[in-house]
Amino acid sequence: MSIHGLSQASVSSSARGRASKAKRQPRHARHRRGRAVVGDGVVYLWDTKNGKFREAPYAALPPLRQMMEERERRTREVEKRTGKLVPWVFHRNGKRVKDFREAWRLATKAAGLEGTHFHDLRRSAVRQLERVGAPRSTAMSITGHKTESVYTRYAIADRSAQDEAFKKLAALVPETRTVVPMRAAGGAS
Repeated sequence: MSIHGLSQASVSSSARGRASKAKRQPRHARHRRGRAVVGDGVVYLWDTKNGKFREAPYAALPPLRQMMEERERRTREVEKRTGKLVPWVFHRNGKRVKDFREAWRLATKAAGLEGTHFHDLRRSAVRQLERVGAPRSTAMSITGHKTESVYTRYAIADRSAQDEAFKKLAALVPETRTVVPMRAAGGAS
């Protein structure tokens, strides 16, 4: 399969090369991201934080698909207008976004979510994937967690998840059962 002239094999090879190069760079430089290629309802990511090539299919989420297609359309417009390749999905007129804190603050304020941090989205994704019963290996591949121990730090059960679990347990217990106090059953008090 080829997307914008890149085969998955060449992308994977590129990711390996960048990952080994990243190990030689200062810590702050390793957090830079390369291009995420968008195509057919999937974002193909390389040069990720953990150095592994990833695919993120988003076609089943219409609002996300619409947003990603719009970003790709805008990117192509800028490339056509400037004659330069734009290596980012999110950019400002073809220039790399260096700081999005103010835009994030304004967006969360407009959404009534002031105080929400960008990284909160990762925890929300983990919780939602757990809630819908996605296999852990699938959820980890989506969120980019390499180890289960780190993943479980994000998989915090909230009160509504606990309530739902107890409702499922209640459905297993026949209503004809009675709870008998231990004292009445001859047990110790």
